[in-house]
Amino acid sequence: MGARKAYNKMSPGYNDRHSTATVGRMRAREMRLIREFINQKDNPLVLDVGCGTGYHLHFAGSMIGIDISEGMLEKAAGSGKPVVQAAAEALPLKDESIGHALCFFAVLNMCDFHKAIRELNRVLKWKGLVLLSVASAWDRGYRFRHKLVTEHRPHDEELGIGGERLRMHLFTRKELEDAFKGNGFKVEHFGSSFVFQKPEWKSVGGFRPGEAVKLLLEKIVPGTKHYGSVYFAVFRKVF
Repeated sequence: MGARKAYNKMSPGYNDRHSTATVGRMRAREMRLIREFINQKDNPLVLDVGCGTGYHLHFAGSMIGIDISEGMLEKAAGSGKPVVQAAAEALPLKDESIGHALCFFAVLNMCDFHKAIRELNRVLKWKGLVLLSVASAWDRGYRFRHKLVTEHRPHDEELGIGGERLRMHLFTRKELEDAFKGNGFKVEHFGSSFVFQKPEWKSVGGFRPGEAVKLLLEKIVPGTKHYGSVYFAVFRKVF
């Protein structure tokens, strides 16, 4: 209920408040996943869990948006795609009725992710994909040198959103992959961003030259994707 109230309060100005360089970079990465892994020529039915104001509903294809907040769905309805109010843990869809699913930033961080993953498995057809992004356990302002010596553990944090106090679960890579593997999926792709440069969620300006260099480094320095503040992954249903 807290998440629903919080996002209802934020929905009128949500898009404006999230027009930041950090969010833009994250959205671009998500769209690359969509273009790479979803074959639109096959016209699969795609479910966007936690569709928010409908950013990802605008890509070509057959899509359904689901979100817990009616305020966000009022915005998402402008996409012209069907939208439904529901929680990620209780999807109002028939078994094996969806080709692929999107579950982008913060949805799994803020729900019962074990239940949500089981629901994704239930509604997906065999070999269907889940494309996702989540905040990792490094998403609390660690400098890279601190990541090298800090134990990487999943944990919950409390944060204020829209005047509500909400629990946010921060994942390790192992925890995220194990949760999907334990519910009938295999890892198809794993990546991350904001390895050396901290995400600046509230900054409205672009990245400064030094910050841009740090973002470039994460593309060329091997063995660092485990350390990103945001994880991007694709999981395929195998049973």
